[in-house]
Parts: sequence; C-alpha cells; structure tokens
Amino acid sequence: MKKTLLIVGICVAVTLLVLGLIGAFSSLGAYREMNAAKDQLFSAVESLEKGDLEPAAAGFTEARANVEKADSKLNSNIVGTGFLKIVPYAGTQVKALNSFIQIADHLSKAGIMATEAFREVPGLDEVSPQGQVSIATMVDLLPKLAGDLAPVEQELLLAREESRAMKTRWLVGRASALKGELDEKLDEALGTLQKARELMAAVPGIVGEEGAPPKNYMVLQQDPYELRASGGLISTYGILECTHDSLNITEYKRANKLVGLTAGEGVIPPLQSLGGWMVSYGIAPTLCFWDAGWWPDFPLTTDILSTIWSKNGKVPVDGYIAVDPIAIGYVLEQIGPLEVPEFGETVTAENLSSLILEYKEVRKGDAFLKSLSELFFQKVVGSDPGQWFSLGRAFGRALDEKHMLLYFKDPEVEQCFSELDWSGEVKETDGDYLMAVDCNVGGNEVQGYKANYFIKPTMSVEITRRKDLTLRHHVTYTFDNTSGATEFPLTYKSYLRLYVPEGAAVEGAVD
Repeated sequence: MKKTLLIVGICVAVTLLVLGLIGAFSSLGAYREMNAAKDQLFSAVESLEKGDLEPAAAGFTEARANVEKADSKLNSNIVGTGFLKIVPYAGTQVKALNSFIQIADHLSKAGIMATEAFREVPGLDEVSPQGQVSIATMVDLLPKLAGDLAPVEQELLLAREESRAMKTRWLVGRASALKGELDEKLDEALGTLQKARELMAAVPGIVGEEGAPPKNYMVLQQDPYELRASGGLISTYGILECTHDSLNITEYKRANKLVGLTAGEGVIPPLQSLGGWMVSYGIAPTLCFWDAGWWPDFPLTTDILSTIWSKNGKVPVDGYIAVDPIAIGYVLEQIGPLEVPEFGETVTAENLSSLILEYKEVRKGDAFLKSLSELFFQKVVGSDPGQWFSLGRAFGRALDEKHMLLYFKDPEVEQCFSELDWSGEVKETDGDYLMAVDCNVGGNEVQGYKANYFIKPTMSVEITRRKDLTLRHHVTYTFDNTSGATEFPLTYKSYLRLYVPEGAAVEGAVD
C-alpha cells in the first residue's frame, strides 16, 4: 500500500513538474516574442515621428505578427500555463504576460491606423521641397487628420486601461522592467496624441476660414533674463496676420515705442507693494507696454496690453502669442539654423540669446530682430511635412514649460488652449496651493547683461500637519547669483510674491 502511494505521489509530482516545465517553456517563448514586438513597436514609433511611413508600417505589422506568435505560444499548452497561474509567483508572471500581449495588440493596431492616417498628408512619405504643402492645404487637412486619429487614441486608451488593471504584486525581473517601459511610452504617446488632436482641430479657428477677413495676433518677444511674472520684459512686438492661405508679419517694433498708462488710470493699485517700492525710489508708478507683465495670469496681462494698445490708437487684435528665446531655440533645434544675410549672422539654438542681447541691448537696433522673426515664421511655415512631428514636439515643449503662451479672443479657440494649460492662467482650486512669482526690479546695470541670465533660483517647502488639522508651510526661496564678484558684479533686486489659498495666514518672512 505504501509503495503504491509512493508511486502515485511520484507520478503526481512528475506530472506537476512536467506541467510546470511545459507552462514555463511556453511562457518563456511568449516572452521572447513579446520582447521582439516591443523593440519593433518602439522602432516603428521612431520612424513614424520622422515621417518615414514605410518603415513605420512594416514595423507595426511585424510587431503585430510577433504579438500573435506570443499569444499562440502562451496558449499552446493551456493546461501547463493554467497550472502556472495557480502558483502565486509564477502565476503573476503568466497573467502579466497575457496582459502584455493585449497591450501590445492595442499598440500595434494603433500604430497601423496612425500610419494609414498620415498617408493622407501630401509629401510626408517622400522628400518634398520646402513650401510644397501650402498653408491652405494644411488648414484644411489638419482637422480631418484629427478625426482620423480618433480610433488611434481609442486603442491607446484601451492599452492604458489594460495596463492599469494589471496586478503588479510579485511582478519582478523582465516583466517588471517591461511594464515600466511600456507605461512610460504609453503615457507619453497618449498625452502627445490628445494634445495634437485638439490643436489640429483648432487650426481653422486660429487662421480663419477660406474667404474670411484676416486675423491679427500680437507676437510678444519676452525676455526671461529680465524676469516678469508673465515670463519676461516685453522687448519687441509684431503683428502676425493670418488668413486661410497666408501668414505675414505686418508690423515689428520695439515695445518702448508705445505710450504707457499712468497711476491715475487705475492700473498700478493692484500692485500696491510694487507701486510703493517705486515711489520710495522716486520712480513715477506708470505702467509701460514693455513692462506690463507684472501679473502671473497671462489673460490679465493681455487685458492690460489691450488697454495700452487702444490708448495708442491701435486696432484691436484677435489674440496674443508670447514667446521667449528658449522657445525659439527649441524650434531651431528641429528646423536648423537661420541665415540672416543682411547682418552676416547664422542664428542657432546655441547663440540665439547672445545675439538677441547684442543687437537689442548693445546696438539698440530693431532691424535684426524683425528680419529674424520674418525668417523664423517663413521657415516654420515652409517646413517639410516630415518635420511636422519634431516641430510639434518643440512647440509642445515650449508651451508645457511656459516659454510660450497663447491667448485668443475667440472663446472656442481659447477654451481649447485653456484646457491644454497653454494660456498661462492662474488656476483656481479648492485644495492646497502655492506658487512663487519672481520679478526683476533691478540688477541690470551692466550694458548688454541681464541679471536673470545669472540668477539661479531654488525653492523648498516643508509641510507639517498641526493638531487642528491645518497645514503649516515653511518656504525657503534661494537666489544663487552666479554673475561673479569682479567681472560683472550685478546686484539682483527681486519683487517676490507667494500665491496661497484665500484665508491662509502668513506668520512671517525673514530675509
């Protein structure tokens, strides 16, 4: 009897071992196919972003084939893999592998559909001469493309839903690394696509329908090295005239050419501490166009600019576009340098800021900046469709980092950009809130040098919960002046504000 039981026990153990080995081999084979699919997916995405549609299409198709192979291998022995699923550690890996297969299936479908949608873009799948795709074609094409990409977004959402539902306890090694990599790429792709679709759908509202009157937008060149709450001192402005089939700079001047507002016109009082500081230095508390960015809320800044613009007898504009050299530099990294032949300059992302300082602050001239702006818009508009992806990322980065702000008078267009958090609004919230806003009010005495080029600020916050359940914030804001003690000894004067929830009590401040 004992011998029989022993034999039965051995048979059961061997059976379980065999089932486990079969399941393990099936799982390992499926993992190999999934890793191949992952590499193909990432490579295909890179090709798609470069506008190389044929390699992208081939990559997504191959990835889908590997996904099907992985699914086949995982389910080639249902009993073996089913046995592994009931083992706590091994079961987690097998279930995760099944989820990876579903995620990769959604991603490969999304890639194939995206490639087909982009085939509708003229010149994207070939080397096209600059200007081949007209502005009118772009305006008509982009909203359609936004609609064609809706199923792509849906597949990405399904992939993210599958990933979030995945059980991660005991998920280690190759499976854990694969999930982290997929999650990062998936979140990035989904966020980029959603923003791109909203932006593409808004294009006709920005430039206008065919036959409609031109729309005029004020382009503000902000100087982040002489900091203001809106982004920087407004050094120059231009008017960008947009129609269904053209973009033109119709005016470009230094911002100090416009007459500002006086304290009696009711503008300075909202900044009483700043007004008092100016008076203490014997400065009349006026508000000039170039110095209107004291408010961190960009829509409010545009209201002030509109008032000054109207005082100077100017026709109202349809919106505002604020950019700084950092934003322009991001774009130059993608479209390449700009040749400004009349000045003998080659402008790159690396030398842009120094050239702007040289021509604006040292030479006190507008002509270089005007030529640079015109060339910049011409090159962006005339870019090949194959550059659209990289240009979109560059502009998106500038907008996300607030080096570029957009405000439109058209409510529908403005709502789109507000939802994308690209309008520079100070958001209202019922929760905890803290925002530090610094403004440069002195320290630019050395000609051609701006203090914020050398000032490196840092902020730290310590939060403690009190017995009455209120929160106490200890904020430390540090300015590191790297200008040097001998060569350019700049003394930085700061107008620093902290925005906190209404009703918060300030216990004190120490220099």
